[in-house]
Amino acid sequence: MADEHENPITLRGLDGKIDRILDELGELKTRLGRLELNVGQVQVTLAEHSIRMDGMATRLDRIEQRLELLPTS
Repeated sequence: MADEHENPITLRGLDGKIDRILDELGELKTRLGRLELNVGQVQVTLAEHSIRMDGMATRLDRIEQRLELLPTS
């Protein structure tokens, strides 16, 4: 009989702990989603910058050719 009284208390304690774990897991999933969104935005920004720098390199090459400048390598 003593075991019957201890088990419900233990199970109630576990239920509370499981509820807290589930709450924390939900919060972590939300934070991870935000992080993934931010990483995606950073990747898009880097791609845009890469395209712009490629365009600037092309323009600089044309300027060097028109001015008949030779790169010093």
